[in-house]
Amino acid sequence: MLSRLISKRNSFAILALTAFGAPPKMAMATDQRGITWPAANTPQPAPQDHVETTLLVVREACFKKGALTEELRQFANEQRWTTVSETELKKNNTQFTLMTGGWTFVKNSTAFAVMQSAFRAPHAGYVCSVTTSLAMSSDHIRLKARFSHLFGTEIKEESDTSTRHTDRYWLDTDRDDPVKTTLTYQRDTGTITVRMIHGRAAATQS
Repeated sequence: MLSRLISKRNSFAILALTAFGAPPKMAMATDQRGITWPAANTPQPAPQDHVETTLLVVREACFKKGALTEELRQFANEQRWTTVSETELKKNNTQFTLMTGGWTFVKNSTAFAVMQSAFRAPHAGYVCSVTTSLAMSSDHIRLKARFSHLFGTEIKEESDTSTRHTDRYWLDTDRDDPVKTTLTYQRDTGTITVRMIHGRAAATQS
């Protein structure tokens, strides 16, 4: 039952990528030769590596603000992320957690979903996750290496199936409890979810 609850939460994040993640259309102009180009006054974002972008979102949203509901909401507003409706959030409450926020956005033409939930009593704490897609399997390997370097950590546990690979980490903070983190890569869809638990509940209780 717990695995179904976790799978449901991940499925919702993936569906959110599809439903809310269409990249904004760029203004275009056609020159006298009939060739279409981006309009001259259209801002052209500087290219950025998607692995680095993903890790930046993970650090700023879930590591720094994953246990701070208002701070995460304010950050999402500042970034102009799209808010997931209360109706949709309530559909993903579980016997262990209540959804407190959800947002989607597009960065470098790739969709992201950021979700936050709070533990039900008697546990206390929060769960924050970032879900996005990777262009190729080598990006998964590179993301893991960069994640370990960024947070100064090593893999504590890992599991592998034909369609999914999961790595677990404990990230040290200035608080009493480490942030329990899982990186789950879906080989069949190319999606990856980085999930951080702020609190003392077990991973299966979130």
